[in-house]
Amino acid sequence: MSTSACAVITGAATLVITALSVTLWSNTALAGPPTSSIVVPFRDLDLATDVGVQALYERIKTAAKRVCFHETDGQSLVDKQAVYIACYRDTIGNAVKQVGEARLAAVHRAQSRLVAN
Repeated sequence: MSTSACAVITGAATLVITALSVTLWSNTALAGPPTSSIVVPFRDLDLATDVGVQALYERIKTAAKRVCFHETDGQSLVDKQAVYIACYRDTIGNAVKQVGEARLAAVHRAQSRLVAN
C-alpha cells in the first residue's frame, strides 16, 4: 500500500508542487521518483496584501488537488481517500512552509483550523 509524501521546491517566484510515492505504514518512508508535478507561478501577486496572499493560497490548493488526484490513480476506493487526504494536507503545508511568508502561514493555519472543526 502506498501514499504520497509531497515536496515543494521554490525558486524565482514559482512553486513546483511534486508528489512523491512512498510506502504507507513504513517506519522509514523513503521517497521514490516524482510521479506528478505542477508549477505554481506567483510573481504576479503582491504577497504584502491579503488579496495576493489569498490568491496564492488558492493556487496552492488547486495545484495540490490536481497533483494528489493523480497520486490516487490505481488505488482501491478505500485507499484512494486516505492517500488523497494525506497528500493534499502535506502538499499544502509544505508549499506554505517553502514560500516562507508569514501572512500565507497565517492563512493556512486559519484554514486548517476550520477544516479540523
